[in-house]
Amino acid sequence: MIKLAALVACVFLPSAALAADECPAFLVLNEALSMQDTEVAQRYANCMSFPSLPTSELVAEKNARCREDQPNEPGGRLRKVLDWVDHVTSELLGCETRLQIKKN
Repeated sequence: MIKLAALVACVFLPSAALAADECPAFLVLNEALSMQDTEVAQRYANCMSFPSLPTSELVAEKNARCREDQPNEPGGRLRKVLDWVDHVTSELLGCETRLQIKKN
Protein backbone atom coordinates (compact mmCIF):
# COMPACT_ATOMS: atom_id res chain seq x y z
CA MET A 1 0.00 0.00 0.00
CA ILE A 2 1.28 3.39 -0.91
CA LYS A 3 1.74 5.64 2.08
CA LEU A 4 2.02 9.37 1.90
CA ALA A 5 4.92 9.85 4.28
CA ALA A 6 4.99 13.56 4.92
CA LEU A 7 3.53 16.79 3.77
CA VAL A 8 6.55 18.96 4.37
CA ALA A 9 5.24 22.45 3.71
CA CYS A 10 2.35 24.40 2.23
CA VAL A 11 2.30 27.55 0.14
CA PHE A 12 -0.62 29.78 -0.63
CA LEU A 13 -1.53 30.66 -4.22
CA PRO A 14 -4.15 32.95 -5.77
CA SER A 15 -7.73 31.71 -5.65
CA ALA A 16 -7.63 30.62 -9.29
CA ALA A 17 -5.30 27.73 -8.43
CA LEU A 18 -7.55 25.75 -6.07
CA ALA A 19 -10.86 26.25 -4.35
CA ALA A 20 -9.07 25.88 -1.01
CA ASP A 21 -6.43 28.43 -2.09
CA GLU A 22 -3.63 26.08 -1.00
CA CYS A 23 -1.05 23.90 -2.72
CA PRO A 24 1.51 21.76 -0.92
CA ALA A 25 5.10 22.72 -1.71
CA PHE A 26 6.31 19.12 -1.31
CA LEU A 27 4.74 15.68 -1.32
CA VAL A 28 7.08 12.85 -0.36
CA LEU A 29 6.23 9.20 -0.96
CA ASN A 30 8.23 6.52 0.86
CA GLU A 31 7.85 3.21 -0.93
CA ALA A 32 9.62 -0.16 -0.86
CA LEU A 33 11.08 -0.02 -4.37
CA SER A 34 14.36 -1.14 -5.86
CA MET A 35 16.92 1.61 -6.41
CA GLN A 36 16.31 1.37 -10.18
CA ASP A 37 12.51 1.66 -9.80
CA THR A 38 12.97 4.59 -7.41
CA GLU A 39 15.05 6.39 -10.03
CA VAL A 40 12.47 5.67 -12.74
CA ALA A 41 9.64 6.89 -10.51
CA GLN A 42 11.54 10.05 -9.54
CA ARG A 43 12.28 10.89 -13.19
CA TYR A 44 8.56 10.60 -13.95
CA ALA A 45 7.61 12.67 -10.89
CA ASN A 46 10.13 15.36 -11.88
CA CYS A 47 8.85 15.43 -15.44
CA MET A 48 5.23 15.73 -14.33
CA SER A 49 5.83 18.34 -11.62
CA PHE A 50 8.38 20.82 -12.99
CA PRO A 51 8.02 23.74 -13.21
CA SER A 52 4.53 23.06 -11.93
CA LEU A 53 1.89 20.37 -12.11
CA PRO A 54 0.10 20.69 -15.46
CA THR A 55 -3.15 22.52 -16.00
CA SER A 56 -6.15 20.43 -17.05
CA GLU A 57 -5.52 21.32 -20.69
CA LEU A 58 -1.95 20.00 -20.56
CA VAL A 59 -2.36 16.84 -18.44
CA ALA A 60 -2.66 14.36 -21.34
CA GLU A 61 0.10 16.05 -23.35
CA LYS A 62 2.52 16.21 -20.44
CA ASN A 63 1.66 12.66 -19.35
CA ALA A 64 2.39 11.26 -22.83
CA ARG A 65 5.69 13.13 -23.02
CA CYS A 66 6.77 12.06 -19.53
CA ARG A 67 5.82 8.41 -20.11
CA GLU A 68 8.09 8.12 -23.16
CA ASP A 69 11.12 7.03 -21.10
CA GLN A 70 9.12 4.83 -18.71
CA PRO A 71 8.98 1.02 -18.95
CA ASN A 72 6.09 -0.23 -21.10
CA GLU A 73 5.03 -2.75 -18.45
CA PRO A 74 6.18 -1.49 -15.03
CA GLY A 75 6.09 -3.93 -12.10
CA GLY A 76 3.36 -3.82 -9.47
CA ARG A 77 4.96 -1.46 -6.98
CA LEU A 78 6.38 0.85 -9.64
CA ARG A 79 2.96 0.89 -11.36
CA LYS A 80 1.35 1.99 -8.05
CA VAL A 81 3.88 4.78 -7.60
CA LEU A 82 3.40 6.03 -11.17
CA ASP A 83 -0.37 5.91 -10.60
CA TRP A 84 0.14 7.95 -7.39
CA VAL A 85 2.00 10.60 -9.40
CA ASP A 86 -0.86 10.66 -11.93
CA HIS A 87 -3.42 10.96 -9.11
CA VAL A 88 -1.59 13.83 -7.41
CA THR A 89 -1.18 15.55 -10.76
CA SER A 90 -4.91 15.36 -11.46
CA GLU A 91 -5.82 16.57 -7.97
CA LEU A 92 -3.40 19.50 -7.77
CA LEU A 93 -3.65 20.96 -11.26
CA GLY A 94 -1.47 24.02 -11.74
CA CYS A 95 0.22 23.77 -8.34
CA GLU A 96 3.94 24.30 -7.94
CA THR A 97 4.32 21.09 -5.98
CA ARG A 98 7.53 19.06 -5.95
CA LEU A 99 6.88 15.33 -5.92
CA GLN A 100 9.59 13.23 -4.32
CA ILE A 101 9.87 9.45 -4.33
CA LYS A 102 12.10 7.91 -1.64
CA LYS A 103 13.22 4.32 -1.29
CA ASN A 104 11.77 2.99 1.95
